[in-house]
Amino acid sequence: MTNLTLVAGYGAKPRAFAELVRNLQDRLAKMLGVGFTPYSVDQVHGTVIGLEGMRDAGELVNANFLRLRSERRVMDLEAAIEILERDALPLRIRVGGFAESKHYSFTSQRRHPYERSFSLRGGLATVIGWPTSSNERMRVLDGLRRRFAEANVLHKYHATDTDVDDDFYFVLGRVDDSQTDRQSRADAETTMREHLGNREPVLLELGPEHLSVVAYEDPALPLGTSRAFSLGDAIRALDACSFGARRRRFGSEVPS
Repeated sequence: MTNLTLVAGYGAKPRAFAELVRNLQDRLAKMLGVGFTPYSVDQVHGTVIGLEGMRDAGELVNANFLRLRSERRVMDLEAAIEILERDALPLRIRVGGFAESKHYSFTSQRRHPYERSFSLRGGLATVIGWPTSSNERMRVLDGLRRRFAEANVLHKYHATDTDVDDDFYFVLGRVDDSQTDRQSRADAETTMREHLGNREPVLLELGPEHLSVVAYEDPALPLGTSRAFSLGDAIRALDACSFGARRRRFGSEVPS
């Protein structure tokens, strides 16, 4: 298995993104104490689409097409990045400012964006934002993820053609259930949603300099075992079959 993912904001990120992450992590730490372990700000990222693949006869077959649709599709990473650069950049993401009492022109997984803006699930503290121009008729990020299929890359939440995922999500850190009780987690979740819903929206503008392809061992992308490539370098590294992450520090030389 070749573990690759296309992400936004890994490492260097816009100041507004970094400040938002620190603010939310600090608030959560005050509520959950040792039960919350924040990721480093550089580690926090928004996933655009997974590029995981299986090596087969010298070709990189998309894992999601194989797993979800039983189709053998050879990924074209260069075409995928061209789609991204031609059709989608900069990505403009709104985080927060979705009031519980207000109606919006879209839902997320059939739920109000206020509810979906923050969650504590599966041991993770997750924040979700959405493209600023998204609505029920034009889902910007979902549409981009669909176009990646032209490069034989299937989004993991597009098992069928009718599935929709316009969420831009990022994980603040891990929550240890053994160090917290159910009520404290529920209270923290409510408080964080209220904070995000009542604050001024944070607008993230993510250009090509904020996008990278990451080779990873752990899907949380810890810096010590992950390797980030700029969009251009990713194509050259893949062509050279030089992706590797084990025991390499973020920013080190590409292993051969």
